[in-house]
Amino acid sequence: MNRVGRNTAQPGEIIDRSAAVEFKSDGRTIRAQQGDTIASALYAAGINAFSRSFKYHRPRGLLCAAGHCPNCLVTVDGEPNVRACTRPVAPGMKVQHQNAWPSLRWDFLSILDRFHWLMPVGFYYKALHRPKLLWLLARGVIRRVGGLGRIDIDRVPETKFHHRSQHADVAVVGGGPAGMAAALAAADQGSRIVLIDDQPQLGGHLRFDQQTYDSVPGFQGKTGVEIARAMAQSVAESDSIKVMSNATVFGLYQDKLLWLLARGVIRRVGGLGRIDIDRVP
Repeated sequence: MNRVGRNTAQPGEIIDRSAAVEFKSDGRTIRAQQGDTIASALYAAGINAFSRSFKYHRPRGLLCAAGHCPNCLVTVDGEPNVRACTRPVAPGMKVQHQNAWPSLRWDFLSILDRFHWLMPVGFYYKALHRPKLLWLLARGVIRRVGGLGRIDIDRVPETKFHHRSQHADVAVVGGGPAGMAAALAAADQGSRIVLIDDQPQLGGHLRFDQQTYDSVPGFQGKTGVEIARAMAQSVAESDSIKVMSNATVFGLYQDKLLWLLARGVIRRVGGLGRIDIDRVP
């Protein structure tokens, strides 16, 4: 764990450097800034390992930084397997590492990494199934030493998920430049649009792109950051476009029903949303 600290202010950042937030990570008080994710706050505090891997108990930290991998899973206020790179910090939040004992730095089962050559992929199915009694004994051990977070079965979930319907003519999944352009084009034709993105802000990769573009119609000489802001502003000003941020679409089903799981803003109005759409682009 090395001291990292904060970078200087960057174009497109969403943190508020004037607003401090404190939470605890493995009992240590972490001072973050409003808009930080758990991962960004921990990295700024010099903590770059969040958990241990499933099999060899190797240290795991940030990889994709977009919520698409299992490398930064932590337990938050008793909820296991939370992706630290996408969960915003909150005052008083309690974060704990996973899959390490007695501590994240000194994990007893990290010794398994020294014997990785004895445990190739699927070894337990090939080497431990005969005699049958051997597998019955090994299965119990594997279940205890492996795994990710632990579920507290006595804990009553604080979140209640409800169904909520939203009607639209067109649903656009992805709030990057292409998604915003599609939503704006459909809105110009008089359609009712739902624009869904899994990030807190629209713009995709352009939110951090400082390259200047000279061949984009209407945005000549603008940087990617400026283009993202301008397009997001146009989306916000449109009465025909409803934006769902921090939302993940997980299926398009019969009768053109698009299902998504949303946190943040959408969570306040139901958490699990259903969108009834007449057509999908």
